[in-house]
Amino acid sequence: LPTHDDVIRTRNRTCGIVETNFIFQKYTFKVFDVGGQRNERRKWIHCFEGVRAVIFITAISEYDQMLFEDPSVHRIDEALALFDEICHTRWFVRTAMILFLNKHDVFCEKLRKQPLSVYPGYHEYDGPEPPSEDDALNFFKQKFVLSAGEKRDVYVHVTCATDTDNIGRVFDSVRDLSIRVSMRDWGWE
Repeated sequence: LPTHDDVIRTRNRTCGIVETNFIFQKYTFKVFDVGGQRNERRKWIHCFEGVRAVIFITAISEYDQMLFEDPSVHRIDEALALFDEICHTRWFVRTAMILFLNKHDVFCEKLRKQPLSVYPGYHEYDGPEPPSEDDALNFFKQKFVLSAGEKRDVYVHVTCATDTDNIGRVFDSVRDLSIRVSMRDWGWE
């Protein structure tokens, strides 16, 4: 039988759009999990007019990995380009952007073996040398926030999906933000 840890570490690639509805602390949530691979995007980008929040999850640890679909493109650069596209599309003009920089544990472990300088965008880094884990994390956090545009609020969470306590705190924060956005949209602020 699989252990609790086995279940948490299971990964299932999303194809198309998967809708999940659930109730958490008396609030009903409708979550759409969409495939982020290039060939999946055309299926979903237009489907979300009127959503209150977008949760964009990227593996911060992939700064040194290439795309499966295009081995000449770094995964983190592809994530940045997609985040930029989503932030600037007409479907999400009034939508809260929530960014999960996931796999923080893997990122920190990897930085000890694979320096940030392997990332082609490293020339933009202007912090202390060599960058600490926090400096490296802030470098990527800033790249994402800047790509969203100066008029867009981005709510950034550093996550480790296998840390259930961390995910619980982050989900509480996302719930609170969703409620505030709904109240704003309904004119209750």
